Amino acid sequence: MKSKTVILPKGEYKVENGALYVWEIKRGPFEDYPDYSNPSAWGWVETAYKIGSCAILVERDNIAKRDEKPSYFLSFSTDGIGGNMDRNIKRYHGWRGTSNDVAIHSYGIRKIQSIKVCRNGIPHVKVGCDLHPDWS
Repeated sequence: MKSKTVILPKGEYKVENGALYVWEIKRGPFEDYPDYSNPSAWGWVETAYKIGSCAILVERDNIAKRDEKPSYFLSFSTDGIGGNMDRNIKRYHGWRGTSNDVAIHSYGIRKIQSIKVCRNGIPHVKVGCDLHPDWS
C-alpha cells in the first residue's frame, strides 16, 4: 500500500490550525494503568501532530460484517502495535490480533502528508508510503 487517505472518526480526532489532536487517556507520569471508566481522565492530548509527523497506519476490520469496509486509524505510538494476547509484543506490520470479531492489522510507520477537514467536519489525513517496510 503506497499512500492512503485516512478518514478519521470525528469524536476521536480534531483539527485546529492545521494540526491534528487526538482524544485519549491523559496519563500521569507514573500512571501505568489509568482508570478508563473515569470520564475526567480522558481529554485532548496536548501534542499536536502536523504535516511531517510520523504515525502507524492501522486497519480495523469487522470480520463478522463482511459487507462493511474496514476502517483505518493512526497510532502515534511509534514503538509498534501490541498484539491482543500480549500487549508487550509489538510489531509494525501484519495481523495484530482479533477480539470480538474485529481484526487489527498494522501497515507500518508513515509520514503525514496532508491534514484537512471536510465540510461535514470529519478529519481526513493523507499518509505516505511505509518508511520502514523491512521492519517486522
